[in-house]
Amino acid sequence: MSCVAIESLISCLISSVHRSFGSLLCVQTGWLKYEYVPVNLLKGEQRSPEFLKLNPIGYVPVLVDGDMVLADSLAILLYLDEKYPQHPLLPSDLRRKAINLQAANIVSSSIQPLQNLDIMDYIKQKVGQAEIVPWVQYHVRKGFAALEELLKDQAGRYATGDEVFLADLFLAPQLHSAIKRFNLDVVLLLF
Repeated sequence: MSCVAIESLISCLISSVHRSFGSLLCVQTGWLKYEYVPVNLLKGEQRSPEFLKLNPIGYVPVLVDGDMVLADSLAILLYLDEKYPQHPLLPSDLRRKAINLQAANIVSSSIQPLQNLDIMDYIKQKVGQAEIVPWVQYHVRKGFAALEELLKDQAGRYATGDEVFLADLFLAPQLHSAIKRFNLDVVLLLF
């Protein structure tokens, strides 16, 4: 197993409930050496001037590879997929590749944003503390229902076959978050 070096992957301390976990899953497989720089979201470290220079929107994860700075899990994982083709994150089959990209997009646009602390705080202001969890549960369920429909005919141990690909890296942290943070029984929907 050959290793490659990435300058740093800046993520968050509570990454198990954030899509940055997907990026971490990728680099923690052993073939990619990296420096992990934790960002404590609960303390607001993502709003520090130093962090905002890397990602002006103040979200994690951020990947620094030499002079390349990338923010956003999808951009990071697609960059790593292109840079290190010996460790593909997308299948070569066009149909399965498209399904992986669609699943990643459903997670990143329909499920994960509702679990973002800034967005949840904003929603709480609009609907109130008592309504935030049911509101988020409704929309997260809707996203997982779309994923279930998309992935129902995919045979294999993982979301789109017998190998871990992009869809799995996006699904794993969101399943964890939906179960732990929002008490949703989504595992039965997908597996």
